[in-house]
Amino acid sequence: MDALSALSIEQATIDHLPSVVALARSWQLDNLPVGEDRSQGFFIAGWELREYQTFVEKAEYFSVVTEVMKLAGFAVAYSQRHARLDPWLHRELTPHIAEYLLIEQMCVAPEWVGRGVGTSLMRHMLNLHANGAVISEITREPLNEASVNLHKRFGFTPLLELTRPNGFPTTAWVLEQS
Repeated sequence: MDALSALSIEQATIDHLPSVVALARSWQLDNLPVGEDRSQGFFIAGWELREYQTFVEKAEYFSVVTEVMKLAGFAVAYSQRHARLDPWLHRELTPHIAEYLLIEQMCVAPEWVGRGVGTSLMRHMLNLHANGAVISEITREPLNEASVNLHKRFGFTPLLELTRPNGFPTTAWVLEQS
């Protein structure tokens, strides 16, 4: 039996949030020691419990990957109909693409990196939104190579270079599904 067969993907609930917040913090860029290898990815958002509670309540898709109640990863996604969840980004994207699903965050627990959890989460998100464009925003400086590589494997291409209000340069990547 392979390791992935022991995992399940389900809708996130309030009960998952302490583990989600702890996992997100562990990948937070400003929490990584200076000189630490960032090749496995990182976050710049700095979200806390309040933000994740909002996503449980309002995002169309907030999935967790678990192994017997232990968090292996999570992903948050929503359509442009929920632009209020990140109004700045939606204002930037709207002139370039009308309707889309935005994968806001995707995260894999360190002990599951390189074992297919990210691939399974991405496949799950794409299956939930099988038609139309899917957008994901990736940090350019520093470059989140793990995220770029995952998105390229699924056929995402760069759509638009942005600079976040917090000063981080990012690229919006798009996958057109039909």
